[in-house]
Amino acid sequence: MEIVEEHRQTEYHLVVFGVPLIERRPPPKPPSHVAPEEAGYVRQLFKVIAEQLWAPVSKCSDFANHARMRGLFERSRLTFYCAEGLKELARDQMADEAYFDTLQQEFADGLHYTYIAAHPSGFEKLRCTIESAVWLQISEHPLKPLVTPNNRAGICHHLANDGHFHWCGT
Repeated sequence: MEIVEEHRQTEYHLVVFGVPLIERRPPPKPPSHVAPEEAGYVRQLFKVIAEQLWAPVSKCSDFANHARMRGLFERSRLTFYCAEGLKELARDQMADEAYFDTLQQEFADGLHYTYIAAHPSGFEKLRCTIESAVWLQISEHPLKPLVTPNNRAGICHHLANDGHFHWCGT
């Protein structure tokens, strides 16, 4: 028991013994303004929205009067931050952000054929990829019990943010 108690103090205890993770905090809310760490996927969303509106989009006010596109943008930010919460959990409670990275890679691999399929628009590519992510079977990953539909959609935005996914063009 002393050895187990000593091991409990290490960063590996939760993963090795399968002890449930500490209760997950609610995901962070998106800030009122786009943060610098969101720049990659936000640029991607602006391209999707511009394609839908047939007009240039370089800032949120360019589509403020279009409820559908504003909803897409706000929902995307919400899910990005849900996945960000999962990333923080991996970093803080599992002591290794790489757990999130391996989960993200599993999504990239599992969504490959949906992502590379021919899509009539960037919006459809985004929609189909996220829809597939919501239903994607994932392995017995340590984070699996905590992965919600919002996390799944958010992981797609993380992949776009990191330059792995491009909704319009390449």
